[in-house]
Amino acid sequence: MIHAQIPGDPQNDPPEIPPPTPGNPAEPPQEDPPGNPRPEVPPPLNDPVEPDAPRELPPDAPDELPERGPRIPPVNENRSRCAAWCGAMTFA
Repeated sequence: MIHAQIPGDPQNDPPEIPPPTPGNPAEPPQEDPPGNPRPEVPPPLNDPVEPDAPRELPPDAPDELPERGPRIPPVNENRSRCAAWCGAMTFA
């Protein structure tokens, strides 16, 4: 079956674009001066040429941080204790 396109047919017509309203303008407002996207925000008063240098640590800070927590004995000490205990055991 072939469908003929009938002018004014709601199935074939594109949806109408509603007219602009005060809350929804058709075009964005013109910039004044051109190129300033937010004219209500004034530019900064003093624009520094170079940014401030990053803040460094005070000169009297130690080169290394102190260690925290208890010291763990070296692995060799633990092996010698285990070897002495395991050496006393006999295996069947």
